[in-house]
Amino acid sequence: MKQYLLDKVISEGTLYRSESDKALIIEKIGTNSSSKVTFSVAGSPVAEIINTFAPLTKVNTNLCGPFALGPNYIVVPQDKTFKFEGASGSYCRIIGRILEFEPDEALPSDYKTRYTEQGKRFISYQSGSYSSSAGASISAGQEETIMTFTCPTGERWTFNSIYMGEVYTTGGTIAREALATRIYVDDKPFDIVETESGPLGIYSAAAPYPPREDVNYEAFSLEAKPIVLEPGHTLKVTWINTGSAATLASDETLEARVLIVGVKEYL
Repeated sequence: MKQYLLDKVISEGTLYRSESDKALIIEKIGTNSSSKVTFSVAGSPVAEIINTFAPLTKVNTNLCGPFALGPNYIVVPQDKTFKFEGASGSYCRIIGRILEFEPDEALPSDYKTRYTEQGKRFISYQSGSYSSSAGASISAGQEETIMTFTCPTGERWTFNSIYMGEVYTTGGTIAREALATRIYVDDKPFDIVETESGPLGIYSAAAPYPPREDVNYEAFSLEAKPIVLEPGHTLKVTWINTGSAATLASDETLEARVLIVGVKEYL
């Protein structure tokens, strides 16, 4: 078996097929689609991404670059179809290796195993947003929900990767340092609960949406402390004003955005 580098950009909605003597091992993936991309192999979804955390390239306005799939890499065996669906006219970048086989060679067993399971366990994400009314009055300690997600029956989600939770006011009336997000599971905060221990929540600029030159070069990650969501349990993310009360300017709003990447698993 010979191996070659894989780095290609494919078009949305086009059905591709691997050659009869070659398999693709996709280890990183990216897109320029601003809506959800579903990447499929042989008709089965094997990844769900968006350009916010998985762009085509790393640039100063989004320092994530193509997303490294890790153990959830994608296998396209010989003579199998693959495609992606996303925003019309968008592209998807696939990075990894091309395996070329001799006539008597077959796909190695570890890749066969991953191919069998990849439609049942793959990278996906949840997201949400919040916008206040223009000129809103924001009280000290005010907390509002940005997103909720209840794990469906027959699924398990493990959030063990990038977390983006950014809050700001469009005119800068409230300093970013006073704005934060809080993660809850079944209404239990993954946080301190008394302000005597410090401000509540994750500092907004510590979890940039996305990481970028003018806010923070580094993404926030849940890798060290994953959140596992079983069927029927609910993940909630809020924003909170940890500073003083403020009234926004007449044309100013408070904006909050959240995106959390994890592994979607069918039980």
